[in-house]
Amino acid sequence: MQEKDSATITHTKCPICKLATSMANYIVEPDGTGGIWYRCNCGVTFQGEYPSQVDLVVPEISDNRAIHGMRTYINLIEELTFGRKYIPSETEQVNTYMDSRGWVQMVNTSDNPDLIICEGILEKELKPLELFKDAFEILNNTGILYIDTPDTDYLARTNITYFHHWKNNENYILWNKRSLVRELERVGFDVIVVRRNATTHYGKPDTIQVIAQK
Repeated sequence: MQEKDSATITHTKCPICKLATSMANYIVEPDGTGGIWYRCNCGVTFQGEYPSQVDLVVPEISDNRAIHGMRTYINLIEELTFGRKYIPSETEQVNTYMDSRGWVQMVNTSDNPDLIICEGILEKELKPLELFKDAFEILNNTGILYIDTPDTDYLARTNITYFHHWKNNENYILWNKRSLVRELERVGFDVIVVRRNATTHYGKPDTIQVIAQK
């Protein structure tokens, strides 16, 4: 480790289970910038501090890659919930596709949406557990929460040397299958589908896709 990249690793509380951990990796990105990512026994990986320069805007990607996930799961989602009101995705191509199927975008969440699309958002959340609770509260009685977020199990499954979702100024917290399913079920969701993807058919490879129903 070069002197300019040096950093001190201390005990840091996990934002999910609130227990302290000192298990950490100093991650250097391809551009040379570095940052500390802590690992907790509860299954999440997170930065010690919320990134000051976090980019909350999901970058635009090609049409086919952006909507491939929704095209894969939309028939199942429409079987599970009867309404057609949804909280829009951060990716405009997804919203255009949903609109073409007769779904109606919502601005006022008090109207109890049938679907919340959480794509490329969870990894940027400062308080993800509050996001789960809020989603469960505002969804209608058969509402669906759709999640697409980086899956840290790929580190163990593939022995890759660098996980491209480690973005020191973009992402804050990363999940694996066990931790994500556990926290959704604790809130009260019934997890219908949990699927890993490692292909560029999707907007972000090496992610986990979840359909959770209220």
